[in-house]
Amino acid sequence: MIKQWNSIKGVWDLMRQNEVRLLMEQRLNIPAGENDNNDYSQRHYYDQVGLFRSDVFYTKHIDIFDANAALPNFHHFTGYNDRLFYGKYDYAKLWANRFDFVDIFDKKYMFHFKKKQMFQGNKMIFPTKHPSLMKLGYHSERFVKKLLNHYNVTVELKNICVWRVRSGPRFIVNDCKEMKKFSTLKAVSEHLPPELDI
Repeated sequence: MIKQWNSIKGVWDLMRQNEVRLLMEQRLNIPAGENDNNDYSQRHYYDQVGLFRSDVFYTKHIDIFDANAALPNFHHFTGYNDRLFYGKYDYAKLWANRFDFVDIFDKKYMFHFKKKQMFQGNKMIFPTKHPSLMKLGYHSERFVKKLLNHYNVTVELKNICVWRVRSGPRFIVNDCKEMKKFSTLKAVSEHLPPELDI
């Protein structure tokens, strides 16, 4: 999970570097005598941002301008699917910079074990054996939901299916099985590239 978050943050930082460069180039085109604020830390070039994994196959084109905050509607695991996000700049920034939310999550949403809470009679309780404790820990999908809900981001769940790609090439086509359109082998085969077969 930490590697994934670090990669997402790295992508955001690269985009931000390019964005500052574009803003500086725009400044060069400002007519002489016009005032321009040189503080690029508070400005952004993009209004809408899409953050997409490169190790997945997208079964359809995605219009990143059709929502303020969108996520795919599958594999939520009691949170929000964390495989992609698109929407308004400020919401994308929240989604991409998850480390900034760790302290808040830890203080407000994380369950901290106390010795008396870890025992039921003489038996020790582990989070994996006690669902009410398990759902409160660090889990990417749950973390993303707490993050977006904390900042009052209204999320639209979209019928977007993405399959993880593994070496071979091999697609994990059951990723979207809870979506009716991708629940049968025939339905799945309609979305595969022509050169691949199941």
